[in-house]
Amino acid sequence: MSRVSATAREPAGAGGRGAAAARRGHARRAPPARGARAGARAARSAGRRRPRGGPRGGAAGLRLRWAEPLAVAVGSFLVRALAATWRFRLSGREHFDTLRAAGRPFVFVLWHSRILPLLSLHRDQGIVLLVSRHRDGGYLVDLGERWGYRSVRGSSQRGGGIGLLGVVRALQGGAVVAITPDGPRGPAEQVQPGAVAAAQHAGAALLPIGARASRAWYLRSWDRLCIPKPFATVEIAYGPPLVVGEGKAGLRMALESVGRALHEVTHG
Repeated sequence: MSRVSATAREPAGAGGRGAAAARRGHARRAPPARGARAGARAARSAGRRRPRGGPRGGAAGLRLRWAEPLAVAVGSFLVRALAATWRFRLSGREHFDTLRAAGRPFVFVLWHSRILPLLSLHRDQGIVLLVSRHRDGGYLVDLGERWGYRSVRGSSQRGGGIGLLGVVRALQGGAVVAITPDGPRGPAEQVQPGAVAAAQHAGAALLPIGARASRAWYLRSWDRLCIPKPFATVEIAYGPPLVVGEGKAGLRMALESVGRALHEVTHG
């Protein structure tokens, strides 16, 4: 009798304990639910807040848009003032003169680090520059236009297809084009195929040109940009014109030839 009563009470006790445990579990789970709601409110609030240090718009945005063109103009003026003091000594100039006299389109190839003295020397000759779409390219476009250059935006590397198409069209129209085959972002003094491929497609010659300065600053940039100091003597060397052969073999041979020629005219 007592055993039957005990057995009858066991399910009831288990059920009671289960219900109590369930109630306790429910009570324990309640705080995370409140925490989740609080977290959601915090996330919504954070989404509405402006990130610290982010753009404030309005006057600050106007100041930035105003300051950048000013920096470009001032930098361009300083470079032109500095370049007016440089003295040039030329070797191999006959290669340039022969191509010019023949009226043949050709491509100047030069290392990115030597672009400033070479731009100064050949200003106001209607040469077309291939300039990077990178933000830094805007400075070069401004300087080039003030020195009488025309610009095509693109690159001799990744994403430069549109720019190279513009180069080919300029060459086919009889223009002289200048390209830095290691630009716009390097690796320094390693020839990328863009300039050579454009010359091959247009049937144009490649004319390597290099510069060395008696005194210069070298920036801590990827290319170690050379800026001749005031009144420095700048030696300019022109190499013999290079012709690109047909097909992939011709392109590969021209790439190797351009690399060797640029090393010689730049470093001797």
